[in-house]
Amino acid sequence: MKIKKIIPLLLLVFPTFVSSQINGGVKTHENGINPENLGKDNSCLLNEDESKFLNILFSQKRDSFDFTGKKCFFLGGSGGGLIEEKNYIFRIANLDNSSWAKCCQLIILNEEESLDNGYDAVIVIWSKRIISKKYALKRIRKYLAKKKRS
Repeated sequence: MKIKKIIPLLLLVFPTFVSSQINGGVKTHENGINPENLGKDNSCLLNEDESKFLNILFSQKRDSFDFTGKKCFFLGGSGGGLIEEKNYIFRIANLDNSSWAKCCQLIILNEEESLDNGYDAVIVIWSKRIISKKYALKRIRKYLAKKKRS
């Protein structure tokens, strides 16, 4: 009986929680970002415009973390387990970054974790669940092992 009362409450609170974590929408031209440079390649190293875009997008969530010169790992899909390519991620963001922003999660890796795998942050899009840092690191290790084998 109590569960039936809690679920509607969670449905009201959760979208507010998610959208409050990130800044909604990035006006690329107003912020000196060339949209044509977003997702120009699939390198995990962010270019200047991608860094600016993500710094603005995650301004409320990233504290002192700066995306400039950083490498990002991208996950997506309903369970957050699919490895996404950077050009696909930014192509979607370029079309409508206000709705894209509401569906993102940022996981900042510490120095030791970055040294272990070569990535500074994980960005999760379009996932129905919140991804833990432990799960994100597991996906990175699995990806790197597969990449090493091929």
